[in-house]
Amino acid sequence: MVVPPSPVRGVAERADGLGARGATAPARHPPTAPDRLARFYDQRIDWHTCALGPDDEPGQALDAAGADCADITVPLDYTDPGGRTITVAVSRLKATDTDHRVGPLLLNDGGPAGPGLHMPLTKSQVMGEVADRYDLIGMDPRFVGRSTPLDCGWDLGSAFLRSAGADPAAYREEVAVARELAGRCERAHGDVLPYVTTRNTARDMDVIRAALGADTLSYLGYSYGSYLGEVYSQLFPGRWAAAPRTLYAGAEAIREQWQSSRLLTVKGARQHGLYGEYGNACVDERVNAYLRTGRLPAHDPTCGA
Repeated sequence: MVVPPSPVRGVAERADGLGARGATAPARHPPTAPDRLARFYDQRIDWHTCALGPDDEPGQALDAAGADCADITVPLDYTDPGGRTITVAVSRLKATDTDHRVGPLLLNDGGPAGPGLHMPLTKSQVMGEVADRYDLIGMDPRFVGRSTPLDCGWDLGSAFLRSAGADPAAYREEVAVARELAGRCERAHGDVLPYVTTRNTARDMDVIRAALGADTLSYLGYSYGSYLGEVYSQLFPGRWAAAPRTLYAGAEAIREQWQSSRLLTVKGARQHGLYGEYGNACVDERVNAYLRTGRLPAHDPTCGA
């Protein structure tokens, strides 16, 4: 689903929350960013190759495509920027159509806790020539993937998503599992858990924007990533301009405006299995059209949900 950026009144918050590889000089931190966060907003990015070793296939794929990787330093607690810091891993596939370059396009695959370092590769394939106009930015959100780790000792195998069960007994079993998992995390990382939040991830995004030297940010998010994008736009309403595009793939309110969408969080988890994580070709083409023109596509009766 596609929407033009527009902050929600009444919930906006102050920014403080209360080609070659090498260093990238950022723009001056925005006027609304408090000086106590300046060292994060003004940091220089040390771009490097992405592969961590000969067995790192995702990193090698990023390197083969000409992408760069880096670690962005952010505060664990934005109310205490002089305290503990963590890193957020990012990747960048630079725009090749420099004459029509829009700027950075930050990507999020949803989750929560879904890694996104690989996304410049997967989304450039879907976006086609539109991708050439953007610096595609992948991000492993805080405590995910190559970012500062948070290991709670969970051993769920492939059961990333668990059902609540078909009867009361199964439901009670899942409640017990969830309680045990939460307890493990609390015992291992109780001092960190209060800072594993969507708002802090959104604040990390704004530090990334500033470190990239961009005054504004374009964004493409799927599933939970749509909610993350909404939170960012509310925390930082001044980061949007006429040129950047913002796409929320999965917001139900936008689905009501654009009935043809087959992207995520429509009427339940069934849609995930039915349509897949990235929708279908007719939706992808409309996403690309919005990125190209900034105009919301008209209703298409051939793409009924």
